[in-house]
Amino acid sequence: MIKSLLSRFLSPVAVSLIVAGLTCACGGNKQATVSLELPDDFNGKTLDLISFNDSTVLGSATIENGTATLSLTESDSLRMPVLAQFVVDGRVKGYYVIEEGEANWTLGERVAKGTDLNVEFSNLIGELDKADEAENFPEIIRIAEKNFNANKDNIFGPYFGVEWLKWADPTKVDSLLNKAPESFRNMKRAQGYINFAHLRAKTSPGQPFADFEGKDADGNPIKFSDYVTPGKYVLIDFMASWCPYCIKDMPKIKEIYGKYKDKGLEVVSVAVRDEPAATAVAVKKHGIDWSVVYDAQKRPYDIYGFSGIPHYMLIGPDGKIVARSMKVEEIEGEIK
Repeated sequence: MIKSLLSRFLSPVAVSLIVAGLTCACGGNKQATVSLELPDDFNGKTLDLISFNDSTVLGSATIENGTATLSLTESDSLRMPVLAQFVVDGRVKGYYVIEEGEANWTLGERVAKGTDLNVEFSNLIGELDKADEAENFPEIIRIAEKNFNANKDNIFGPYFGVEWLKWADPTKVDSLLNKAPESFRNMKRAQGYINFAHLRAKTSPGQPFADFEGKDADGNPIKFSDYVTPGKYVLIDFMASWCPYCIKDMPKIKEIYGKYKDKGLEVVSVAVRDEPAATAVAVKKHGIDWSVVYDAQKRPYDIYGFSGIPHYMLIGPDGKIVARSMKVEEIEGEIK
């Protein structure tokens, strides 16, 4: 009754927070349950439920017959609601707002269904996903900042704050953070992306490229600089075999390379967070006939501060960065 009356005047997140306080005051123990459905090839694997804010493991379940169930009871160490992530094999598969009630989630869905806050978060994140799918980076930044400012005092704020940090103009990050809650600024995940923003500033256009180590096709140690030819423009494609957007862009990279390789353009693909054997299969399958740096793992992320792939960077004949963070459709304009 109280919840229905409050919902006439307040947002779902505000209602849930108020009801949570009333429930705690009355001594009740809230129960959250989520039922999960996954393909049979996940059977036998462990699904972890991890807090978005601090990466604490809140629950785990073994996937059997394509299903799993997680039940959590509010306690001194778990105060609902909490934004959490479903993680399998170290990869985030979806999101779940832990709150009282029964929810369900199927692999492929971004957010669980069945409770008010999960519905609200699904709507908010869906707006951001549309801009992401269109690779509209200005719109991603606008939506993330808008949703962060609107939710910075509730559980959704940290998610949108982190998404904003991933793409924001690095020169504006510090001034904008001054308006953010201290809890967000001190959050470990946020601090990682704040550092990434500073790295982007250090490797912005006009700065010299930074070197790192990788391997060649035979597994021999090499340096990134071994593949950056002085006196030529070099297009860098940070990619991975498991990245669908990287594969989607590959025909356009081939077109650019074919058009400009005789005019002084080199292309180098750098495999990040990818096993060398998987990279080799992708190189053969997609007919990559330019230089490839294997097994760079996360080193480029920690130098250049980017958060997602593909990530493109154009290096000039003098070894300085000409442009970066381009969409594949923008590359040719930078080359011209």
